[in-house]
Amino acid sequence: MIGTMRATTVCPHCAEDVKWAAKVCPHCRRRLVRWSKSTWVWIAYGCVSVAVIGGLAACIIIADNRARASAIVRAQGIARALGCRNYPAFVEFQADMLREEGKSWSEIEETLALSAGQCTG
Repeated sequence: MIGTMRATTVCPHCAEDVKWAAKVCPHCRRRLVRWSKSTWVWIAYGCVSVAVIGGLAACIIIADNRARASAIVRAQGIARALGCRNYPAFVEFQADMLREEGKSWSEIEETLALSAGQCTG
């Protein structure tokens, strides 16, 4: 039977022969799933959605790290200019603790600058 298409297929659920065009197995009444064009469209939408959400998360993390670095560098510069030797090492810890309290990086930057101005030796 060269050149003829197979007219039946095997049901993956009950292992009975069913017609190739059947959408539901007549023996076990389960749906015979085949990958259609709409399935691939939904998979593509899912992949694009994951990529977009991942990209937005990366942008937020990068922006947050830049703000953190800016606040810390400014406070460390003020402390060094005033001659505080121990303060620059403490700045990162203090900045992270203030961030956990829910303060914005601009508020943290002001707080760190004020405390750097008050440090002595």
